Amino acid sequence: GVSRSLLNHFGLSGTGVHDSHKCKQVRDDLHFSIQSKAMTALIGPYQSGKTYLMRQVKRVAPKSVIFVHVKAFEDQWIRIGSILTAIIQDTSTESVRRDMETRSRQVIRILGNLVVNEGKQICLVIEDCHRLHVNTLNTLKLMREADFAGHAPLFSVIMLGWPEFLDKLSNRRDILERITSMRLSQDNGWFTYPERVQYLENVFGQ
Repeated sequence: GVSRSLLNHFGLSGTGVHDSHKCKQVRDDLHFSIQSKAMTALIGPYQSGKTYLMRQVKRVAPKSVIFVHVKAFEDQWIRIGSILTAIIQDTSTESVRRDMETRSRQVIRILGNLVVNEGKQICLVIEDCHRLHVNTLNTLKLMREADFAGHAPLFSVIMLGWPEFLDKLSNRRDILERITSMRLSQDNGWFTYPERVQYLENVFGQ
């Protein structure tokens, strides 16, 4: 077996999960994003650890935080209608209204009651955010900034996706400037899964 001292040396837990300083820093930044109701994009290539980090954040988040997950299936775009539906279904027992305008008002009312009257925090997690249409993202931004009884924004947004997501917004400064981007790249001291394997093979041999 592997000695505990060797695991500790490489910052590994008993399950072999690397818990580096950079990993802790990203988790802390995500927690702050939720607390401050920010709009954050966690950007990295395939197998860079985005979903794993989000699972860690969820596991230790206060019980007052309600997470709403939206994920694209196959090659479809993520539309605002599916986002609003997910929010309603994950935060209430109400039936989803068919008309988009009515559904938008329904979401603001439901979230407003949870935040203002029940002291909840809402975090919308969008996976594969590179499949968000720019118009959908703009509508989401407006929804997030909606006011309920003098409280705004009503929820935080954490988007997980590939680097091309930010490229898509390069000519939409009005949206890009409202998003805090966190890049999981080697330039920022982050290694993808294949890079970690290659590193260990180079150090210890195959």
